[in-house]
Amino acid sequence: MEIRLVDQANKYIPEPGNTKRDSYRFGLMKKAVFEESERLYGKDVCWLTKKESMGLVVSHIYASAEALRNYDNDAAYDPNNALLLLPGNPDQFFDKCKMTFDQNGYPIFNDNDQSSFVSEVTKNQYRIDKAIMNPERCKYMRIHNKWFEEKNHQSI
Repeated sequence: MEIRLVDQANKYIPEPGNTKRDSYRFGLMKKAVFEESERLYGKDVCWLTKKESMGLVVSHIYASAEALRNYDNDAAYDPNNALLLLPGNPDQFFDKCKMTFDQNGYPIFNDNDQSSFVSEVTKNQYRIDKAIMNPERCKYMRIHNKWFEEKNHQSI
């Protein structure tokens, strides 16, 4: 019999895991995400808008606190479980599940959201490039998609 803790932690360990981040492992994750941006774009840019900015945010797709609570430490620090986004609207819309992405990197918003950010994204046809939306990121994005659907009462 094989027991994989990452898949069955809640069954065998009833108490939620500690959600405090390991700063060293998170630092390694951030470094890998920025290196991916430099490799693909030649510089650090927001993966949605392709704009350079100080203070780009490494934004978890599958929230790190949730992953740690579920004893999924590998997911919490996996560079594929992150997007590099501008601080402000891109990061906040994604973090608050007001925006998610389909498997091709196209943004999805709440049907009732009429904000200027939604208009900007639509007008400029912003999206996450296919090179970023690798199979591992798509796996994590399906989790984010589910949270988006639950929060917005909207199927995607």
